[in-house]
Amino acid sequence: MIEVQAPTRYLMRDVDRHGNERIFVRRHGRKIRIRAPIGTEQFYREYVDGLAALGDKPPDRETVITAAAAGTLGWLAAKYFGSTEF
Repeated sequence: MIEVQAPTRYLMRDVDRHGNERIFVRRHGRKIRIRAPIGTEQFYREYVDGLAALGDKPPDRETVITAAAAGTLGWLAAKYFGSTEF
């Protein structure tokens, strides 16, 4: 086994509720988990594949704003802020 120095750019470490460490490649708000042990060739391959899958530019997102359902706190706040008394 050949030891490969792990890249640090775009890597994110996370510990779950059971204390297990997970490693992700994260870009543009999306992340892909790397399951191979750090420092192995397989880790580097998964890192490069993850970067390729996430792409160079952020995904196009359309922001859709919808009205809150009637009877919810959001609906009440919208009614209050939209009132002339506010």
